[in-house]
Amino acid sequence: MFDVKSYLLKNQFLATVVIVCFGWLLLQIKDILLLLFISFILVSAFVPFIRYLRSKKIPNVVAIIILYLLIIAFLSLLIFPLVPFMLSQFQLLLEHFPKYVSQTFHLLNIRTNENQINSIASSQVNSISQSAFSVTTGIFGGLFTTLTIFVVSFYLLLDHDSLKQRFASLFDEKDQAKVITVFTHVEERLGAWLRGQAILSLSVGLLAWIVLSVVGLNFALPLALLAGILEIVPILGPLLSSIPAIIVALSISPALALIVALAFLVIQQIENNVLVPKIMERAVGLHPIVVIIGVIIGGQLAGGLGALLAVPFISMMTILLRSSKV
Repeated sequence: MFDVKSYLLKNQFLATVVIVCFGWLLLQIKDILLLLFISFILVSAFVPFIRYLRSKKIPNVVAIIILYLLIIAFLSLLIFPLVPFMLSQFQLLLEHFPKYVSQTFHLLNIRTNENQINSIASSQVNSISQSAFSVTTGIFGGLFTTLTIFVVSFYLLLDHDSLKQRFASLFDEKDQAKVITVFTHVEERLGAWLRGQAILSLSVGLLAWIVLSVVGLNFALPLALLAGILEIVPILGPLLSSIPAIIVALSISPALALIVALAFLVIQQIENNVLVPKIMERAVGLHPIVVIIGVIIGGQLAGGLGALLAVPFISMMTILLRSSKV
């Protein structure tokens, strides 16, 4: 019987051609692969809930339908009604931000041309808004893409156990038990990451909103929402989210800016010492340098969506590489 693997290992030129062609193919279908990866992450996060409902003697299909109805109800009742208000607040913040930057420079006694500052600040804000829009549209941008992700997730949940067995059957019989174990470990890690990230973003955003509202800072809600969204970006997110709030506060007074800076520092300490160890340590467990490099590479290869998915992808690859050595 012809052994393709052995032949390729002996013929290095042909093996190189195959690897290059395979890499080219992956780049061509990277959008589809990202869609499948997002669907797999959603399934990994939903599996414990489905198993809980099934333990209550609820059929698998009914359990999945209940989950989707809860998601639709959450989006329809709590998220979608707030979107127009959130967008209007962000629009106002973006419109006033150049003025805050200009006032901050004056407060710091930095001599510059005010018109030039406004021009630069406006261009940067427009760039940020366009980037934010492109990232948002990249994630949720088409109704077709969003529906596709949820439909794919639905069928992955529907045939979850059988698909896992079929995937394991592609390997030698002696390795199938190990493959299922590794597959389950990957699912647990990715599901824990998504659930933990949602809790972290909500917690940081809520803490920022409470603090900024208490000190009476303008645009407390969009600034807090920005803090929650940027929490998705590991390591750098909390630092980046504090800069706009400090600039807005500094345009009012240095004392308020100091209070806001200290508040974000306290929030970051709570995140690093309380929330992350309790929520994300087991889910990620990666060195910060690895995370930063991964986010940069992911952003370079697939834009904002690639940066967001870099951490779960690295976590998955870490598990696969460790399992291959056992």
